[in-house]
Amino acid sequence: MHTVYQPLAIKIPLNELFRCNSLSTLEDNDVVQHYWDVHVQAFVQNGTVSKNEFLCDKDKTSTVVPTVHTTVPSPTTTPTPKEKPEAGTYSVNNGNGTCLLATMGLQLNITQDKVASVININPNTTHSTGSCQSHTALLRLNSSTIKYLDFVFAV
Repeated sequence: MHTVYQPLAIKIPLNELFRCNSLSTLEDNDVVQHYWDVHVQAFVQNGTVSKNEFLCDKDKTSTVVPTVHTTVPSPTTTPTPKEKPEAGTYSVNNGNGTCLLATMGLQLNITQDKVASVININPNTTHSTGSCQSHTALLRLNSSTIKYLDFVFAV
């Protein structure tokens, strides 16, 4: 198991849907994460997804579909190319209803000991749990292929 903790601070107004179709890349040591086509609303109010969108900076100036380019050492094995991951809807509920709702397709590209692998997360076999506090929400995904994958959202 390899634990990665990379807090990312994007200030999004409450009750707005975050949308970023452009490529966003996070790098820390040997871990490179690429995100695109992201639509997330944390802290859903009254069980309704907001119609107001908060765009990432790159989407405010560009409408180009991103191309992922990475510069990483070549692994000793090449992963089998996978199709685009299927989008699923994941939610976290508290006593007052839905507090987090995320619709996303997830693909993990992992290189460990120079061996690369690609895993598409299947939303039909993935279970979501989590918790909501006054200023944070945790979305935890697990399935037969992943022990758990945590997303933490904060206000």
